[in-house]
Amino acid sequence: TYAVTESASNQDLARFVPAEVASLIKTSIDGVQVGSGEPREATVLFLDLEGFTSLSERLTPQDLVRTLNAFYAAAAEPISRHDGVITQFQGDAILATFNAPRLNPDHAANAILAALAIQALLKVQTFGDGLALRARIGINTGVVIHGLIGTPDRLGYTVIGDEVNIAARLEALNKTYGTSIIVSEPTRDRAGPQRFAFELLDEALVRGRTMPTRIYKVAGAVVP
Repeated sequence: TYAVTESASNQDLARFVPAEVASLIKTSIDGVQVGSGEPREATVLFLDLEGFTSLSERLTPQDLVRTLNAFYAAAAEPISRHDGVITQFQGDAILATFNAPRLNPDHAANAILAALAIQALLKVQTFGDGLALRARIGINTGVVIHGLIGTPDRLGYTVIGDEVNIAARLEALNKTYGTSIIVSEPTRDRAGPQRFAFELLDEALVRGRTMPTRIYKVAGAVVP
């Protein structure tokens, strides 16, 4: 009856927004206000497929969508397992956040673990009609603004701020350095320099910053 209907409604809503946001919308007494964003330290993971333009030219639209959906499902599992939340699918890219909206104090390390798991999966799994896919990942940690934005009759959950842009720019730098995962120094420090095999790549001038920032390659987790 009502309880069953309410449960189904919650499940339907959680397909479109993170479960924590769905719960907020359904249980808020006064309703969710537009622009109710708040600052929070978080780790942002930005992932982009390599060679997507070539892939889209070779596949029919139906096969392309089927391949992307299979890839999204595969990448979503390690992100969720490490307490991350996918906040946006952007064509061939994924934006995921750790510690926003789902709280987790070990968010930087979890984002790196998720990235390593995704890259390990892509080495052995194929998609669509036996296609091997490769991805580049950038990870950055800092204060973001997260919450619901939009109009009173159409809201969307998002994370915004320069720290989000930095993650996307680190992802793009993988092409320059021939790497697959690049993290910023704040992510390295927050995750714990001894927990992963970090390799200093450069002091890069990331677009949007006036001072160079140290960027690191991640080769793997350090086994205790």
